[in-house]
Amino acid sequence: MKQEKTTEDKKTSNLNLLSRIGIALSSEKDTDKLLEMIVDAARSMSNADAGTLYILNRKDKNLSFEILQNDTMKTRISSKHKEVAAPPPVPLYIDGRQNNANVSSFVALTGKTISIADVYESTEFNFAGPKNYDAKTGYRTKSMLVIPMTNHENEIIGVLQLINAKDFTTGDVIPFSEDDKNYVSSLASQAAIALTNSALIKDLIKDIEEIKALQRSEKELGAKLRDAYIKTEEANKELKAALKKVQMIRVAATVFILLLFIAVGVYYWNRSLLPERKKASAATTAQKGAASQTHKIVTGTVTSSLYLTGTLEPLNVVNITSPIYGKVKEIFFRYGEIVKAGQVLLRMDTSEVEVRHREAKAVYIKAVERYKEIEKWEDSQEVVRVKRSLSKAKLALDLQKQTYDDTERLFKKGLVSASELAYAKQQYTSVQLDYQSAADELKATIEKGAGENKNIARYEMENAKTRLKDLEDQLAYSTVTAPVNGVIMLPGSVFEAGDAKKIEKGFQLQEGGIIMSIGNLTGFSVKAKVDEVDITKVETGQNVVVTGDAFPGIALEGTIANLSSQGNIVQGGGVPTFEMKVVIENIEEEYKSRIFVGMSANLEILTYLNDKALTVPITAVTEADGKQFVKKQKVVKGKKSFERTEVQTGRTHYNSVEILGGLAEGDEVLIDGR
Repeated sequence: MKQEKTTEDKKTSNLNLLSRIGIALSSEKDTDKLLEMIVDAARSMSNADAGTLYILNRKDKNLSFEILQNDTMKTRISSKHKEVAAPPPVPLYIDGRQNNANVSSFVALTGKTISIADVYESTEFNFAGPKNYDAKTGYRTKSMLVIPMTNHENEIIGVLQLINAKDFTTGDVIPFSEDDKNYVSSLASQAAIALTNSALIKDLIKDIEEIKALQRSEKELGAKLRDAYIKTEEANKELKAALKKVQMIRVAATVFILLLFIAVGVYYWNRSLLPERKKASAATTAQKGAASQTHKIVTGTVTSSLYLTGTLEPLNVVNITSPIYGKVKEIFFRYGEIVKAGQVLLRMDTSEVEVRHREAKAVYIKAVERYKEIEKWEDSQEVVRVKRSLSKAKLALDLQKQTYDDTERLFKKGLVSASELAYAKQQYTSVQLDYQSAADELKATIEKGAGENKNIARYEMENAKTRLKDLEDQLAYSTVTAPVNGVIMLPGSVFEAGDAKKIEKGFQLQEGGIIMSIGNLTGFSVKAKVDEVDITKVETGQNVVVTGDAFPGIALEGTIANLSSQGNIVQGGGVPTFEMKVVIENIEEEYKSRIFVGMSANLEILTYLNDKALTVPITAVTEADGKQFVKKQKVVKGKKSFERTEVQTGRTHYNSVEILGGLAEGDEVLIDGR
């Protein structure tokens, strides 16, 4: 009778909830709040522990995650919360075929409602996702209800998935009932209609905004047309003024024609003087020819180099870190000293670590004993003690039962008073309570050795073992040795080591902190900065010649090993620069005593080489209208002359110009091309 009442109460509650949520859904315009309300209401109707809502994405052909709720895991996730990783979309098709293995995809494709009593026993669908989630979190997915969200046009717009229905009385996980399916399906339909209406309203608002934008554009266009009309009127006025100027020009042209006739008369008058002028001109040309020089084109080499400066550093650097937190006990190195791999550099004071090691060992031993006790819990002293207490309580109960029965028999014969019978009954009731308490204690004690308690004991033992192992490693590595051959340096490069502190005896070190560096001196590296104008002229693998004022007469061969892909912004509006690293793999033995880390280095990078270049003196090239010309010598029937020839030029040096086209080897050009 009580169960029937509970069921009727649930139905009444769900009908009221369905009515209220329908009103709320129709009035709510915020889509995010709508989605939250839908999942909350569906879980409330079915008393589901968890729920997930997907929206159908027709363009990408998948189910897009929107809402996830799980009371047991205390989780509430929305697709809008970017700080929490959301579940990935569920594809509706895989390799062109319907994804019917996934239950949510199947429901979205078919429109069927699916109810699963236990996903671990079901073979109808692939539940790898929920099982992986359970394995990672300790959650247990059991019953599942998946319902399509169908709107008033019978279109599926999403899928609602509920997990683990719970009994209202006991809280146990149970399968979803037919009533759950009916109520939630009704809710899903109302929700789909509300979401569709919300989308339509948003589209309507968007259309209205577009109409308003068109109206604004129309007003602006009208204003522009008015302005154009005004400008046209002004242009007409200017045209009239221009016509007046044309009339003036016609008058000027008439005057010009008269002057032209006068000039023609002057020309014919001067013809009598022409023979004498030609003789003078020929004499002048002969003098120029004798004074002019020509240049014969031959092949040569044209190069261009980029010059930078930097500082010598080791070929590579290995940073040495502190193995433990503590003080330096002994030091066996000097900065700048060359060391070999395996050489002892320093020892740490391990007194604090030893104390923590002993404490961790004690904790580990206790954890092991506790785990062993849990494994054999039925035979543990605590269980034995509680069983003994229960046995004593049972004996006391039996004895008191016998006493009560005897007293009741004597009372019926009139041999004892009613107060004595009442006292015997009171004692019997008291002993009954003691026995029940002992039985409950035994049950609770046995449960300590089962389920999660056993897992907790194992985790505590494993954690204690890990902490102990970590401290043992720290003790083992308390002596720091050199991992490679090289020179002892302060931490950081020669550019950055200014703030580094030298390690001394008694110095407090942090675990994992860099305490020194070892530089590999079989070669060197040079860091330089290239400005944005020159960065495109260099590339990795390019050869570099390295010289230095401190080691004159020595030219080292290196290559560009690395170029930064991001420029360093210079404050104050300076030109951005890019970091470049040049490596010099091997240094000859005779040079090692003259070259040291920290010396300045000059870098020469060959950026252009043409060993078959044609060049002319810079004075042979003239420019006109953005083009370059030379006067190339031309010999016709034994007579030499110079003709203006267009050329294509390349790189220009202080006294010559590279010719890329227009001339050939053996051609001669006038040095003074004017």
